[in-house]
Amino acid sequence: MSRRFKVYRYLIEVTAIPLALLLGLFIVTGYCLIKSKAVEALTLGLLTYPICIALHTSRVLRILLVVFALLHGVSGFMLMAMRYVDKRFVKYVESLLIVFSIIVLIEIVILELI
Repeated sequence: MSRRFKVYRYLIEVTAIPLALLLGLFIVTGYCLIKSKAVEALTLGLLTYPICIALHTSRVLRILLVVFALLHGVSGFMLMAMRYVDKRFVKYVESLLIVFSIIVLIEIVILELI
């Protein structure tokens, strides 16, 4: 196994659980914004409307979600691309994904600073 393959596989393993937790949190807090009584009852009072607003609009959680999603997505896509024999294709895809990820991160930083 190549070193890059191991790195991408490790990134997928490391980002999977935090990404799933963050996605679940954003889904539940999003529902809480429109159905607060139901979510509060289902979470035994743990997620109240003010807490849901704070969590769902948290800048830190949004940035973490984007970073984990990009790392997980790029790593997964690269593992799929590495199955091809043509090394030039893999390098090309890897370069495009890195450029795309940098552009998305710059956009997110700009949006968060506005």
